[in-house]
Amino acid sequence: SADPNALTSSGMGCLHFLARLEPGDDPKVIARYQLTLKKFLQLGADVNQRNVNWVTPLHEAAVSRASVAVKFFIQNEGDVHRKTRISKETPLQYAMRPNNRTVIT
Repeated sequence: SADPNALTSSGMGCLHFLARLEPGDDPKVIARYQLTLKKFLQLGADVNQRNVNWVTPLHEAAVSRASVAVKFFIQNEGDVHRKTRISKETPLQYAMRPNNRTVIT
């Protein structure tokens, strides 16, 4: 079986890629997106998996302004205090950047 925590050569996991997506406003699409995220967690994907720069899926969601993913990861024990390797920023700090604030409203 496939490893849900496998990383690409650039150090990205499946949840990192999914975190970049914003499903829009359609409730059916949102529900399918959340179901996909949930399925990966059920398969053992680590919600706090770090890439090579210690960026987690929650960081990716915050910087991508993907509010559905941000909420999902926080509800599923995504660590809002985990810092990146280089900038030492948390997902909350990513979300507080001027262009990203929509994810915290």
